[in-house]
Amino acid sequence: MTAGPSAPKRVETLALGAWRALIGVRSSLKLLATMTGHDPQPDLDLEVEAWVGEPEESDGIAVIDPGDVGLEVARVPLCECGDRGCGNIGIQLRKRLAGRDLPALVDLLRALSWSELIPARSNVLRGMASPLSRHQARTRPPAVVCSSMSR
Repeated sequence: MTAGPSAPKRVETLALGAWRALIGVRSSLKLLATMTGHDPQPDLDLEVEAWVGEPEESDGIAVIDPGDVGLEVARVPLCECGDRGCGNIGIQLRKRLAGRDLPALVDLLRALSWSELIPARSNVLRGMASPLSRHQARTRPPAVVCSSMSR
């Protein structure tokens, strides 16, 4: 990636061929992209998670479809139990995708408006294939995208 708003904020080497990068998408929206280096699904070589700030220390981000305004991004608040992972499971944007699709995901997340709604399983977008495909059709040739967003 080039320098600018979507340039990595931090890159860590984990092991041979594995790395993790925190990418600033826009104000209060960061993607944690992890490459394991030994993926059983080479076409889905990245795992990405959306966060407000520092992963595991800040609120997660979900892509929601409230039904009447189109897709939006929303904060996943801390669960009452105090375990950040508890409230994020199945709601926070966390998915596997091909590395070539990362720029399209960044562009899409940058374009979505913020919602004040609290994400719930009933309004969380479960698959990103359609939105990414529509976005890619406008920006570059389509690519294969994973359709699973849940943990």
